[in-house]
Amino acid sequence: MKAELVTEISFSFPNEVGILAKTSRAFSDAEISIQGMLNYSKGSTTDTYMVLSDKIDEAKKILTEQGVESIGQGNIVAVELESKTGALADMSERLAEASVNISNMY
Repeated sequence: MKAELVTEISFSFPNEVGILAKTSRAFSDAEISIQGMLNYSKGSTTDTYMVLSDKIDEAKKILTEQGVESIGQGNIVAVELESKTGALADMSERLAEASVNISNMY
């Protein structure tokens, strides 16, 4: 199991067809790599959480140009698990033993 501290950005978009395509193309054109992502819709908006390899400020600029008004940023722990039965159980038990609460996961 490998763990590292990474930067996550969070933002909301209108829940519209093609908006993720437009944003991911703009990120690609700017050579911004998306390492992980959680995207879920709730009514008329879509909340998005992204872990980017770098170029956080450039990504925020692109999002602002696309009309995003509020962009959050914070550090999270990224854990890479082996693809094997029980890997999630092992990791979550270790965190529980250390009194670490998992508030969300993707």
